Amino acid sequence: HFDDDVYVNINELSKLLSNYNSSEPYYIGRNMHGPGGANKLDTYRLNKVKRSFLVNKTSYQYATGAAYCISLALMKELEEHFNGPANFLRTCDKTSSTDDLTIGIIIDMVLNHKLTNVHYMFVHATDLHHLSTSNLTKLPTIRFWTDRKNTSMVYNMINPKPEIFPLYQDPTRFLTYHCILYNNTSWCPALKSWNHSQNLINKYHKIT
Repeated sequence: HFDDDVYVNINELSKLLSNYNSSEPYYIGRNMHGPGGANKLDTYRLNKVKRSFLVNKTSYQYATGAAYCISLALMKELEEHFNGPANFLRTCDKTSSTDDLTIGIIIDMVLNHKLTNVHYMFVHATDLHHLSTSNLTKLPTIRFWTDRKNTSMVYNMINPKPEIFPLYQDPTRFLTYHCILYNNTSWCPALKSWNHSQNLINKYHKIT
């Protein structure tokens, strides 16, 4: 699952997922509360979850809702709770929680599967501006976020170099990032080959 403000680096995501067997239950993402952290349900939600699912746990781990992966085996286990929009909404109502929290509750508290924490599945809670271009290209996911009152204000932008598109054309910097990753894309104006892009990146880092 990826929100529409997330850029997915397919090559790096494929490398990450190749480490896991899809026939086993895996819930993969960045733990919202850090490595080993857990979210404790308040009394109202805890009572609803206990009544609905007959569980004894009081806390759970969940991945940030912007980017996470669920294996085929785990998806089959989740069908009972999430198969179809209406069923999904009913399950969220039973937990009195948003979709990403509900998924974590069902996987951890009901099905007893732990989150596999991948700290470099970066989302809006992480400062991406200071990461180098070479490090950015190794990430499976990145994300920007906007001001809820003024969606033209973009925050947490990555800062890839060289700058291929001006800021007014590429406020999220995703176009520039894409062209660094896939420089043969027809609409990438400056980078025509990987060697050329690498030379530009190396030249920039020597200067700075």
